[in-house]
Amino acid sequence: MFNLKGFDDELVQILDEHKNIENIVDNVVERKINRIYMTGCGGAYTKMYSAYNYMKKHLSIPVYVEDPSELCNCLLDTIDKHTLVIVGSKTGVTTEVIDACKIIRNKNALIVGFIGVDSTPLEELVDYRIHTVCTDVHILQLSLLAIDLCRKLEGYDGGYDSFLKILYNANDIVKEKCVELLPSVKEYAKKINDNDFIMGVASSNLIGEMRCTTNYVLEE
Repeated sequence: MFNLKGFDDELVQILDEHKNIENIVDNVVERKINRIYMTGCGGAYTKMYSAYNYMKKHLSIPVYVEDPSELCNCLLDTIDKHTLVIVGSKTGVTTEVIDACKIIRNKNALIVGFIGVDSTPLEELVDYRIHTVCTDVHILQLSLLAIDLCRKLEGYDGGYDSFLKILYNANDIVKEKCVELLPSVKEYAKKINDNDFIMGVASSNLIGEMRCTTNYVLEE
């Protein structure tokens, strides 16, 4: 069952990071970034897609989600000091991500890391750390990063202030909706046959959300 008390604590930690995220984006702007790569393994890789379509739509610079090994083996020549690389790892010890960051640092790219655990090898390799909450890449924190990047790199507001205001009031909204939806969600879950083929369909920005949802279902 969804842990409402856990969500309260999680939301406080997310909001504690939003100023850090804004400062990181300010530094990205100063660096005159002209290309963005997002990478990670497993859930971290999947969650990057929740921001990919939004940034691809609203940024004039190219944005990609790549596997760490492909990024280093196939695309290394495209990485330089004007490249932003966003990585994610809850533990901060994911071997593939660490190996990729070691190589990318030699190309002088700017590396931003979503890391859940303090004092890890990955933290030593990134230029800026976002303290992720309860997972590898928190979608709300990634959303704040994506919206602020589009706002400051392209002048596309995207409702950043409104989104932040919603987050500050999200406790009551989420609790109300969870209580409201829980009975129907439980009933729907009982009807699902694990042996049946299940397809998730979405478009535009929701493609990333559907990838994440599908990944969660597969893990469970």
